[in-house]
Amino acid sequence: MRIFTGFFTNNDTKSKINEHIDFLKEKAVSGNFTHFNNIHLTLIFLGEINDRQYKSLVRAVENVEFSPFEIQFDRIGKFEAWNNEKGDLYWIGADKSKELDFVYKSLRNEIMKENLTFDGKSYKPHITLGRQVFLKNPSEDICKKITPINFKIDKINIIKSERTPNGVKYVKLM
Repeated sequence: MRIFTGFFTNNDTKSKINEHIDFLKEKAVSGNFTHFNNIHLTLIFLGEINDRQYKSLVRAVENVEFSPFEIQFDRIGKFEAWNNEKGDLYWIGADKSKELDFVYKSLRNEIMKENLTFDGKSYKPHITLGRQVFLKNPSEDICKKITPINFKIDKINIIKSERTPNGVKYVKLM
């Protein structure tokens, strides 16, 4: 199963984020846009794991303790495709917070204790709005500051990525 850890949020927050997805859709010719129920903040991506590794991941998540906190997403940005035929990935971003950094490092350390492998890239907190996006006007810069969106972080979720005929579906396992 294809697994990552992260955070889901309430429908009110998802609605505010979805407004930016709609904005991106208006500006785009095409793209793979995040569905409302899939809106989340990834913490650590593990990829394909088996049942034994899943049990180890559960232990790692259960060993991370923290008090609930909020972060603010305040800008639209993009990761440019290395291949112009693939389109860009647009996101809303937040600055790292001390609390989020603590949770990330704590979980990373617990995952390493369990001898699990994971994506070791530096952590850049963001929520994906759309992948493989091609703008109607490619020279238009839609990356900008936005009205801050508060996102409450209170529990690390283990999330399974499932491919369906209607696209990817994220299922909260824990």
